[in-house]
Amino acid sequence: MNLVGVEARRFWARRAVAVVLLLTTVLVGLLVASTVWSSRPATSAETRDAQVQVEQAGDSWKLEVARCEKDPTSYLGSGRSAADCASLRPRVEDFLGRAPLDLEQERGTRGIALVVVLAGAAIVLATTFSGADWSSGAMGTQLVFEPRRVRVWVAKAVAVVLSTVMAAALLSAVFWGVLYAVARARGLPVPGATVTALLEQSGRGVVLVAAAALGAHALTMLLRSTVGTLGLLFGYAVAGEIVVASLPLDKVSQWSLANNVQAWISDGVRVYDESTCSGSAGARGGCDPTYLLSGAHGAAYLAVLLLVVVLVSPPAFRRRDLD
Repeated sequence: MNLVGVEARRFWARRAVAVVLLLTTVLVGLLVASTVWSSRPATSAETRDAQVQVEQAGDSWKLEVARCEKDPTSYLGSGRSAADCASLRPRVEDFLGRAPLDLEQERGTRGIALVVVLAGAAIVLATTFSGADWSSGAMGTQLVFEPRRVRVWVAKAVAVVLSTVMAAALLSAVFWGVLYAVARARGLPVPGATVTALLEQSGRGVVLVAAAALGAHALTMLLRSTVGTLGLLFGYAVAGEIVVASLPLDKVSQWSLANNVQAWISDGVRVYDESTCSGSAGARGGCDPTYLLSGAHGAAYLAVLLLVVVLVSPPAFRRRDLD
């Protein structure tokens, strides 16, 4: 435990860590600011202009509604009824150019962006911290005082995971706390179900941050290079997507890193994949080219990647010559 404390203090003392955390905080602040600004209440002048545009629309919308009521699925998609065609009627809100703050909607847009930013920051922090000891030669000095290499590996892992999780949890709480306060200040309803969904997604985001930090640490200790780790991860994220997309397999998109990350964050996501309609179903027509990629699938995919590098890294570190 004392070794973990030492590594944690070394983590927070690094200037690079402070810079990355500052940049991450700025990015989160920009996400909050953009959300608050883009959902700001309409001014009286904007409302009047929108009302004029509604009146100028006249009765032209009635023809579209009538056509929609005859075939609502063609207009609005499967599962829609004629009653849903009333949504085609022009409203003042449609001409304002922005919608009121909706935390449920933000959960699926900027909420996902928030988790991705935090996970990316965790990767940079872990690789920077773990790789610095290799580049400076300090690893050899540390092993003189503590020769049990696996213990050193674990202490560094625990320190970096706990530190990044703490920072991510704090930034996530600030992000959603500010938006919740803004919504209530504007008199907008925030259902309890939405708050529960936000807490669940934030929890999954923190777990992803912990996994990203642990995986980045393990890979850096294996490669002994910050640049090498970041390059390999970037290559996997970019080139891997291209390779996966080119494979002649049904539902090949289920092996995409990005899709699985989003599936885990959102506890399931609908994925567009033309291969789902390539067989007899597509020939018959009416096939839905999307499918649900579950959160469990995303968790299993990411867990396997993490497990592989975590199982390989400590034994390699224990046997490897420091020269």
